[in-house]
Amino acid sequence: MRNIILKLLSLLIFINIPLLAGSGGRYFTEQPSPIPANIAIVKAKEIIVKLVDKKYIDKSWLLIDATRAIKKIFNDRPEWVVEFTNKNITDKSKQNLYVFLRLHGEYIAVNHTGL
Repeated sequence: MRNIILKLLSLLIFINIPLLAGSGGRYFTEQPSPIPANIAIVKAKEIIVKLVDKKYIDKSWLLIDATRAIKKIFNDRPEWVVEFTNKNITDKSKQNLYVFLRLHGEYIAVNHTGL
């Protein structure tokens, strides 16, 4: 009987150890730091390279520098919007390309309207 009690106590101790583990018992994660505009432009250019590689957009976009990078608020969340203008595209509705990034640089979307 004594052995059974000791085994149960040992089992309870080992089960509870993971519950006590951790750094200070915090359950939240830190948000990544926002990136500056110049880094947002670099990340947007990387997205354009991937889009060209997948043949989603014309390769002439590889030669285009960003027109600007601005912070806009969409759905109550600030985002980077990096704008590129390519005059080599004949369809005027497709001459502007907007790359949307979270403030810490994570890719969200790309389109020709900026909305």
